[in-house]
Amino acid sequence: METNSLLVALGFLLFGSGADNAIQCRVLDKDIQGTYTGECKNGLAEGYGVSIGKDKYEGYFHKGELNGKGKYSWGKGQWEGDIYEGGWKNGLMHGMGKYIYANGDIFEGNFINNKSNGKGKSISANGSKYIGHYKDDEKNGYGKLTLVKNDNLIDYWKRKNQGHWQGDVYIIQGIFKDGTLEIACSSPKQCKEKRSKK
Repeated sequence: METNSLLVALGFLLFGSGADNAIQCRVLDKDIQGTYTGECKNGLAEGYGVSIGKDKYEGYFHKGELNGKGKYSWGKGQWEGDIYEGGWKNGLMHGMGKYIYANGDIFEGNFINNKSNGKGKSISANGSKYIGHYKDDEKNGYGKLTLVKNDNLIDYWKRKNQGHWQGDVYIIQGIFKDGTLEIACSSPKQCKEKRSKK
């Protein structure tokens, strides 16, 4: 009996407990520092792990940074209740992903350095949606904005004399630049023809 207790104590001294190893494995994002469970290399989170601090992340790490696929849930603060699930690179949202806002709005598409870039789809909690291209979080390139009846944005587009009613929805379609409609058209082909005549 005494020999077994001595061996267990010696094991803890030589190898430490799982909790001690978790403390020694660092995560570089300060908002998820606290409790880490997962793979570790050279004292940094590496491979799959779960890290919980003010926010929570479950996914892949490389050299202590969020890298690969993962799910990030924001806790208290400016983005409280928001969730992002998708690609990460060097601690930033990067690649295909889905961002769900606490208010129910959703963006699904491509991210580069924490910003929506390339093709994407935004769906508001009220049902309005935009499907098209983005650059640095702004509508940029060909896209179609469909606003449901009673959406507050309809007045904005009407004042600009852009868009039209199609049944119960208001449509703004064409080439966008920095979030505003540059060329109204109903297809990429028509947009290209209108642009060449300018």
